[in-house]
Amino acid sequence: MGGPDRGRCGFGRVRVATGVLVTFLAVGACSPGAPTSTNSGAEAAVTSAAPTESPSASAIGGPNRPDDAEGPYPVVDVVDGDTLKVDIAGETTTVRVIGIDTPETRDPRKPVQCFGREASARAEALLTDQQVWLSADPTQDRVDRYDRLLAHVWLPDDRSFEWVMIADGFAHEYTYDLPYRYQGDYQDAERQARDTGRGLWAPDTCSGDTTVAAE
Repeated sequence: MGGPDRGRCGFGRVRVATGVLVTFLAVGACSPGAPTSTNSGAEAAVTSAAPTESPSASAIGGPNRPDDAEGPYPVVDVVDGDTLKVDIAGETTTVRVIGIDTPETRDPRKPVQCFGREASARAEALLTDQQVWLSADPTQDRVDRYDRLLAHVWLPDDRSFEWVMIADGFAHEYTYDLPYRYQGDYQDAERQARDTGRGLWAPDTCSGDTTVAAE
């Protein structure tokens, strides 16, 4: 999915694509590890159990949810492998996940890219009917040029959604401009996925080149 724009850290009220001002993440999120209030205001009864998964490289490892994460927020839609929609205080907010990029499946200017359907399916398996936590990044802006909220996403079992996607070979590590929080973890996960030929790195899938059209 198209990459986000990087900007200065700043939190408070965020204007999302719907034109509604949504309160998101306390100022403390600008200091990595600083605890903030977890009163999200989200109101939805969605199971918090982690989805059943087969054994994978992401069964253990990667960063855990930080104290400054906000939530939990119900997932209302999985757009593709690196974009989702969540309910924040009764408003649907589109979130562009920081640190990953997955093959395109919905860009009308491009064909469906290699391993794009698989990446989207994996994201759906991890996120559908779940509640997730979101954390901002002090190196990134609140929203990108498409008015999508920029955030790290944490699964109900406290694993990093981004790390899981990269470690299992369903996403590339993606740095827009400046280094971001957890960049080293994600780059290590990508290196291991590439070296072991997982997912999009396998020679019988994309060999790492997801710019080619899917078969």
